[in-house]
Amino acid sequence: MEFEVTHPFHPWRGLRFVLSTRKQNWGEDRVMFYDAQGRLRSLPASWTDVNEA
Repeated sequence: MEFEVTHPFHPWRGLRFVLSTRKQNWGEDRVMFYDAQGRLRSLPASWTDVNEA
């Protein structure tokens, strides 16, 4: 499954990533994914369109 970063001020806005996992981390719902360099990253799910899929 892919998701898009939708936060209006995030530098990755409009980019799509493959969802690795989704979990509660640091007290919030977060999506985990690998960036173009292969590093595991995470963003708040609310900053993405993951709920629309």
